[in-house]
Amino acid sequence: LLKIKRDVLGKFLRETDNEGYTPFDYAVRYGYLIRFEAMWDICEKLQISTKGILRNVNKYGENIIHLAMGSTCNDDFLKHILNLLKNKPDVLENLLRETDNEGYTPFNEAARCGYFNRFKYMWEALDGLKNSTDTILLKENNKGENIMHLAVGPKCNDNFLIDVVDLLKNKPNVLEKLLFKKDSNGHIPFDDAA
Repeated sequence: LLKIKRDVLGKFLRETDNEGYTPFDYAVRYGYLIRFEAMWDICEKLQISTKGILRNVNKYGENIIHLAMGSTCNDDFLKHILNLLKNKPDVLENLLRETDNEGYTPFNEAARCGYFNRFKYMWEALDGLKNSTDTILLKENNKGENIMHLAVGPKCNDNFLIDVVDLLKNKPNVLEKLLFKKDSNGHIPFDDAA
């Protein structure tokens, strides 16, 4: 009976709709932390693997961390997801590295939207990952924009840029590459800030 429950629930939790969203994705997309936790607890209790569920990508190329950048999700929800994933470092690293259909990583999306706390929580989650995290921070969207190009955009305030630079001060090579990289229009972030 337990195996039947596990199989049925596992199938339900992996099921996607026409746009590629799973029940976990919807919980994150709409900021339903209690529902997310309930599904997570069911998976833990019934030993349903969450790896495939969490690695789901919808038709827009968004994973669960991209969805946590949405306006209906809050900073604490993302922090909670990242804490749950600390014991799954390979999954966490892949989720932070993946780009959506427009080339945005979750870091790019946080920078574009001016969500410094979310950016900082992901930054903290990178600590201790086995592979080089510099490549995650240097990723560009389809327009050649990196996190610094996006950090000077209209949705960000001056504090966001200052705070991101402060986070990156211990990575001077990465910071230099970000600050002087030209986007597809030939602009460096300083050009976009002017």
